[in-house]
Amino acid sequence: MKSNESKIKILKDGTLSKVSLKNVDFEKLNYGNTNDIGVDSIGILQLPIFTGSWKKPKFSHYEYYLVEIVNENYTHKTDYYSYSSTTHRFTIVIKQVISGSEKRVGDKFWKRGKNLYPNYYEIERASQENLNNKHDRSYGLNELRESIYM
Repeated sequence: MKSNESKIKILKDGTLSKVSLKNVDFEKLNYGNTNDIGVDSIGILQLPIFTGSWKKPKFSHYEYYLVEIVNENYTHKTDYYSYSSTTHRFTIVIKQVISGSEKRVGDKFWKRGKNLYPNYYEIERASQENLNNKHDRSYGLNELRESIYM
């Protein structure tokens, strides 16, 4: 597995090299290789595609994209139905299409953290400053929730 992962190279223009595209088996990468994604992180997103209806979705296949995390935030819900939940959302920009047709280069979309972490292979880690900023905001929300509901 290490030899497969060590073949991934990013060029100066921010795209994957042709050697990486040719020699890496993207289905066998160790997705979920990080537990801390922050702004400016670059990685490969394994995007599951479903067919069928909303009530009866059927898994179709995976598509692979080189992406950059451009924003992340925490939202704190305090209504009756959410039981004071905190959700972590990431705004993602497509830098390169590896395989797939659902998204194009430059497309911007968001994913919740619980859906992103298991389908994300991190290549370049976010700066420690960005990660510290994220952690500070997370701890502040946890303290707020505890002071209100505990």
